[in-house]
Amino acid sequence: MSSTAKAALAILALFVFGTMAAVTWGAWVVLDFIDSAPSMEHAERIVTIPRGASALRVARLLEDEGLVTDARKFYYLVRYKNVAPRIKAGEFRFFTDMKPKEVLEVLLEGEEVRYSLTFPEGYRVTEMAPVVSTLPWLNGDRFLVLCRDRTFIRALGFDTDSLEGYLFPSTYFVTRSEDEKALVQAMVRRFKQYWTSDKEARARELGMTMNQVVTLASIIEKESAHAEELPLIASVYHNRLARGMKLQADPTIIYGLENYDGNIRRKDILAAHPWNTYVIQGLPPTPIASPGAGALDATLHPARTDYLFFVARPDRTHDFSRTYEEHARKVHRYQVAHNRRR
Repeated sequence: MSSTAKAALAILALFVFGTMAAVTWGAWVVLDFIDSAPSMEHAERIVTIPRGASALRVARLLEDEGLVTDARKFYYLVRYKNVAPRIKAGEFRFFTDMKPKEVLEVLLEGEEVRYSLTFPEGYRVTEMAPVVSTLPWLNGDRFLVLCRDRTFIRALGFDTDSLEGYLFPSTYFVTRSEDEKALVQAMVRRFKQYWTSDKEARARELGMTMNQVVTLASIIEKESAHAEELPLIASVYHNRLARGMKLQADPTIIYGLENYDGNIRRKDILAAHPWNTYVIQGLPPTPIASPGAGALDATLHPARTDYLFFVARPDRTHDFSRTYEEHARKVHRYQVAHNRRR
């Protein structure tokens, strides 16, 4: 073999060795990067991945938040795995002791951060709006507009002018990518999950429509904070309706007042508005709040009683009566007891 050939072989051997060494070193560097967390501290980081962001931009966002030590290496990892199109937009929760491969898994498979909104039983849509506004990207006014948008309401399957009563009380979890419309749809969906074919059949047995059930349930919901009383209160109102008596429910007076200050006056009792059951006969035209499952169940399955009246005790439970005379005596008793405490 000539000296030239030997030199060429030596150069080739050096090149192959150098290439293998570089590949080995590169592989070691990448593996070390993939399996090394940027910090030992378990610190939370909430990061918003913009829609349409490039893999390199995402990598730099992660580096800025201390979630990866080298944006370029993370970018190469994404390119090597060919997963850039699968990176999800949204708000995600990370921790600084996560390894890059775990960070990438969140970007590809993780769920967005969810924030809770709790709507108690008996809230009106106007009381729900401020709760909606507690999340900075949601707006209570936009929420109210949707709740009164006839076209939107029809699209949800209701033949009403308002969603009052049909936004099911519960705790909801929403992401930053969800708006007021998505929230309303979720609340209505929860109501529809409650209102099964069995509930519809029971309403027909009572001779009531869905709207009548929800309307009566909303009154019952506002009358008592004690779940065990709801079937008894429901029985009073069912009995009064069956006898053609006016419901005379104080919450219906309040619903029609623009500036309720905590007191019901005689002029309020006599005020002629569509919800005042001291004036109108039967049920109001719409619900006055969103009833929970307990009030709806009580409306569909009232206790079997012959009660026609009830009055609040000092502890906010209620005392029930069959006759007006009995009721009047109890009203006097509790009024006297209340005045003595004052």
